Amino acid sequence: MRIMSLCIIGLLSLTSFRQDMPVVILKEATVHLKNDSRPGKELKIYPNPVIDNQFRINLGTRYTGAVEILVFSSTGKVAHQDRLQNTGEQVVQVTMPAKLAGGVYTVHAVMGDTVLKGRLIASN
Repeated sequence: MRIMSLCIIGLLSLTSFRQDMPVVILKEATVHLKNDSRPGKELKIYPNPVIDNQFRINLGTRYTGAVEILVFSSTGKVAHQDRLQNTGEQVVQVTMPAKLAGGVYTVHAVMGDTVLKGRLIASN
């Protein structure tokens, strides 16, 4: 933020010396994701506990487009990340390259500007 402010001030101060130089105004962009936390809008994940390295999630709606799947460990680290191209199916299959270590995980499904969350249990 400070560097960007200094750049803008520097550009504005330069324009006072050269009138023919174009002024560049930089803007910060904020992206707001909707966390859909209404009752019944949590991700349904099955089988839960997960078996091997596959599980299915019910998105709760027929969504067409890219679905970003993020699996977070209890420490907040990304255990798995996948981008699926959904063709309007309500249930999508997630296949991870390796079996998850035993524990509780949080799964996020990002569809456009909406994020659905659910809990996933992995047992050894």
